Amino acid sequence: MLNPNITNALFGSDPDGLSSSEEAYLAGIFGRDRADPSGIPNDNPIRTIPGSYPAGGVFDATSGSGGGNRGSSVGYFPMLTSWMTKFYLLEASITLGTDISKVAASESALLNSALTDQMNKVWDFGSRGQTVAADESTWGTAYSWPVTFKTRAALRAEVIDAYPTGGSETARLGYVLKQAWFANFGNGIEQYNAFRRTGLPADIQTPLQLPRQFALRFPYAQDELNLNSKTPVIIYDNPSAAVFWDTLKFQF
Repeated sequence: MLNPNITNALFGSDPDGLSSSEEAYLAGIFGRDRADPSGIPNDNPIRTIPGSYPAGGVFDATSGSGGGNRGSSVGYFPMLTSWMTKFYLLEASITLGTDISKVAASESALLNSALTDQMNKVWDFGSRGQTVAADESTWGTAYSWPVTFKTRAALRAEVIDAYPTGGSETARLGYVLKQAWFANFGNGIEQYNAFRRTGLPADIQTPLQLPRQFALRFPYAQDELNLNSKTPVIIYDNPSAAVFWDTLKFQF
């Protein structure tokens, strides 16, 4: 059963009033909306399936529905990667004027290097034990896709060509951190902290539901609370509790 709050926000209709094209959209590429706590496990057949990176699922270009744990256990948590380091260097170059000439000729070149590292890692995981055509250029016709298929090279070229080289600091950093948002899939901590640190990317969708505010500081350990009577009382989702580098004190 779909959440009517979601279908109304997307289409202005309850689940039983969706058109066939709207149902097809949801069945094809619908994923869990940010902050939506509903629908487990009843929406299992229409969830977008994570592939073998980083979740350990199966290659799913031809899958008709979601559900099941059929993939080999090759998924992993991308804790600190080469592309994350390059995104940090880009942020430093844009905001602090840090010299990146020893690692790349330009910000665009460093962004391309970060994307290449990430895509190659995804490719490596996706090719492990999966029955897919070896020639990536044939994938556009070899499999059915709910979105337009692009090769890695074509996608990178499209992203790099659109980089606002002569734009403002905010425009450049917003563009970089949006690509970092995509590249760091599987590690929500990096995206969340980058957003708190900078307020970018600025076009993140507002949650369709607000179960609660995000915590702005980790809680003290229970042992600390039990043994130290002077442990300060902190409301963890209050802006006054945010760590010093959280420039937004952002409330979701």
